[in-house]
Amino acid sequence: MFTPDDIFWPELPPGPLLVAVSGGADSVALLNILQQHPRSGERRFIVAHVHHGLRPEAADRDAAHVETMATTLGMTTVIGHVDVINEAGKTGESLEMAARRLRHAFLQKTATDHGCVAICTGHTADDQIETLFLRLARGTSLRGAGGMHPYSTHQNSVPIVRPLINLRHDALCTWLTAENIAWCEDATNTDTTFLRNRVRNHIIPIFEDEMGPKTVASTLRSMAFLREDNDLLETLAGNRTPMCKNSDGTLNLEHLMIEPSPIRRRILSRHLYETGLDPAHVNFATLARIDDLCKGPESGTLHASLGGGWSARRCNGALSFISPENATDAASNTPIATVISFADSDAVWGPIQVSAQGRKYQLTLSRGGSICKPLRSTPFNVPLTCSLSPAIAKEQIVIRSPRPGDRISPAGSSITQKLSDVLMNLKIPRHLRSDILLLAHRDGHVIWLPGYAVDTRAAVHPNECPIQIRLAYA
Repeated sequence: MFTPDDIFWPELPPGPLLVAVSGGADSVALLNILQQHPRSGERRFIVAHVHHGLRPEAADRDAAHVETMATTLGMTTVIGHVDVINEAGKTGESLEMAARRLRHAFLQKTATDHGCVAICTGHTADDQIETLFLRLARGTSLRGAGGMHPYSTHQNSVPIVRPLINLRHDALCTWLTAENIAWCEDATNTDTTFLRNRVRNHIIPIFEDEMGPKTVASTLRSMAFLREDNDLLETLAGNRTPMCKNSDGTLNLEHLMIEPSPIRRRILSRHLYETGLDPAHVNFATLARIDDLCKGPESGTLHASLGGGWSARRCNGALSFISPENATDAASNTPIATVISFADSDAVWGPIQVSAQGRKYQLTLSRGGSICKPLRSTPFNVPLTCSLSPAIAKEQIVIRSPRPGDRISPAGSSITQKLSDVLMNLKIPRHLRSDILLLAHRDGHVIWLPGYAVDTRAAVHPNECPIQIRLAYA
């Protein structure tokens, strides 16, 4: 079946361990294996259980089962109640994502409150394989392909230990049955509404059946090698980071941009984590927007939205990151220019938060729908919408205030106009013109002047799926 040597047990400082127990087979096996393990010694275990409020009667049963089992083993139980449905409704996350985030926060707080030196979770080899498939489907890096570390440490967090990471779920169920230890079956584990369940119940079995019985073991071994390779790159990035930092804490673009891409991405990710950006926003799309911001000639102060109200700012060869709390209105004479990217899917993307001379705006993008002709009014009569050709999604686009020399060729016309003449004809006072926002190509030509026209180079052609833009006050 398995031996104590199959259990991952790192060297840990003295102190209690928090054991996350849902009531399912894996976590119930975890608690009982740890309690019986020869290395447990006199170490104290505290059991943590999260009641998600998704299955009221079943969840109450699970909580009671966990508490009874912990009491029988002479352990203290801490039960946390979270409202996943309400949280997902507020944040727009899936139920899975909201539950995971709330559970992690509860475990960290409970471990800290009880002075625990680590949090033990019941992740198994099956969870590791499922995670690999999910990450590959979404697009992942070397770090993601390596899966979960048996021992994870994060700044200002209690470490997480995964003692069962090398064991299969079926082996644990067999052991529990042999030991006459009961567990609770979660009915949602067969609910194919959840993507992980589809991977677990359909894709993994086919993978093993078609590729042979040693497939999972070989895959886990490959993932371990990938983790080692990633750890080396992380170390190299850590060594290079001080050379890319200015004395004021900003990143030096001259030094940063000469680093190889794998090192540069890790330096940026590390800096974003330390700065306080939500890890959920530290992804390929965010790093690509920062890369776009840093490449090419610098023109004034450039910004890029990172999500969660955060933004990146490039100015005078330095890259800095601005939190929502520290964001200030762009009430200076320096023209703003925020780089925007277009989503690959049909989902709504944004809103991007932008300020211009004290006015706060938000820009929302989506794909599809009928063609919307720009309204002829005034750039200040927001909300304003337009439809653009999908071809512009391949270009580097910025939302910015007007600049001297700007011109536009309104779609359907054969003329090119100075933007200053257009604004004068619209009776926009000169002192208010820097308050206006427009879309432009990175090379300077105007794509859309809200309240006036779309440029002919960005107009939607027949049979194209348009990109919809909406500009509104925040």
